[in-house]
Amino acid sequence: MSSDTDRSRYDDAFKLIGEFLFHWNSMESSIDLVISGGFMLNHRNRSILLSQIQLRTKINIIKYFVDITSADQNKKKELKRQMDKISKMSTIRNIITHCTFIIENDADIVKFLYSTPVQKGGNYGHPIPFSNFSDLIEKTKKFISPIAEIRDLILVTSHKDNKVHQFLDFARQMRIEELLRDEGGPTPSPFDVLIYGGGD
Repeated sequence: MSSDTDRSRYDDAFKLIGEFLFHWNSMESSIDLVISGGFMLNHRNRSILLSQIQLRTKINIIKYFVDITSADQNKKKELKRQMDKISKMSTIRNIITHCTFIIENDADIVKFLYSTPVQKGGNYGHPIPFSNFSDLIEKTKKFISPIAEIRDLILVTSHKDNKVHQFLDFARQMRIEELLRDEGGPTPSPFDVLIYGGGD
């Protein structure tokens, strides 16, 4: 096999791997936005928090968010099933991202090399045919839809929660102003403790 042909096959592999990682990273960014919206994080806090969390932990967080949405049980089950698919597929993503690779002789197969045998029989590599990358890319792109659906459900839930917080903030301010008008200030009631805190 000529070096030009060999180089061409590696170029093809680079393009396939790059396209897969592009779509995977876009999908992970969508996951980060869902968590950020659910916790109502600003940009700084999102950057600090999410940079320290592994993908599978993010998936578990999103599944908890799904549980508290207003979706019916069947929808919740399906959305969590999609998240589990991402978690499972992340194993392949990690191999593609972190392992060096070679092109199998006379075959359009990318073989990702492990530093130690991880399968029975001392298998040091994970082969992925060129043709399989299209499937991996399409699967990754399809995850965007359920992620967006979860995002919208969480936004509705967060909006309702935010209305409660807005009411408590309003009630807190009104009660504080009332107490300030009262010289000496009465002993806070249990409701006062709820809305503006009970001190030390």
